[in-house]
Amino acid sequence: AQRQNGGARVSWTLIESSEALDSLLSDNRHHAMVALDTEFRRRDTFFPQVALLQLCWGDEPYLIDPLQLDDFSALRVFLTDPFQTKLIHSASEDLEVFS
Repeated sequence: AQRQNGGARVSWTLIESSEALDSLLSDNRHHAMVALDTEFRRRDTFFPQVALLQLCWGDEPYLIDPLQLDDFSALRVFLTDPFQTKLIHSASEDLEVFS
């Protein structure tokens, strides 16, 4: 997908299935670092629910809709992989949810 933001064009890939996420993580396993950010939904709950996961390898951004996923096993493996550094924006909330 693409979006015009002022003079800059922003493009990203939307991931809405566990199969697509498995493929994405497998294809990008060789990178040394990934940028990661989450957005939370706190409506009707005392605990935050991850509503959006954003991953970026180099200049390739991906938006993952975790509410559409039925299998989180590849995500768990990815998050605990010690060979790929995770650069996390505002990590305190993310670490609370993922631990």
